[in-house]
Amino acid sequence: MATSPQENPGWKFWLSWVLASMAGVMVYILTFHIVLPILGTVVLRVASSWMMWLALAVFVPQVIGLGAAIGVAQWLVLRKYLTRTRNWTLATLVGHSLSFVVPQTFHVWEEGVAPFLFSGVALGLLQWLVLRGQVANGMWWIAITLAAWILAYAASRFAYVTGLYFGLFQLVTVVLVSATVGGVGIIWLLRRSTLAYI
Repeated sequence: MATSPQENPGWKFWLSWVLASMAGVMVYILTFHIVLPILGTVVLRVASSWMMWLALAVFVPQVIGLGAAIGVAQWLVLRKYLTRTRNWTLATLVGHSLSFVVPQTFHVWEEGVAPFLFSGVALGLLQWLVLRGQVANGMWWIAITLAAWILAYAASRFAYVTGLYFGLFQLVTVVLVSATVGGVGIIWLLRRSTLAYI
């Protein structure tokens, strides 16, 4: 059995999944958009010649920090239902890092739906590596994640067109939509998983 017999994931799991994902984002925002910028400003006043190194020292952990925060939060929920979830945090960390780095490296992917498509596939594929062998039809997780990121793109574009867009809106929207859709998807996979097959 892939899931615990005493636990049948339902709306409480979904709510925990969404709230945990959003808590991860809040930890990330607090750390990298409030605390570190304040510390950075203080350090820059003391040693402005180190500005470039400071920028790198903040950006690299920032890229890693989002995936780590969300990965840990989701793992805390998922581990109650699956036995082998240790690598979920690492998979989420790497997936989110690729979502930042690859579109920035290949400038043609910086705009439009392309970075969302790449991010959905990359994150879904890496997380599927953790799910495989534990949930039935685990490959569906890649499609679920991709769909979630496409919907997140649509939501952020709608907000931009209607003037509701603000600084961190895209980040919050992507995580909220992907967690909402992903939560439904993971429940569906867990409920189908009476055998540990893909």
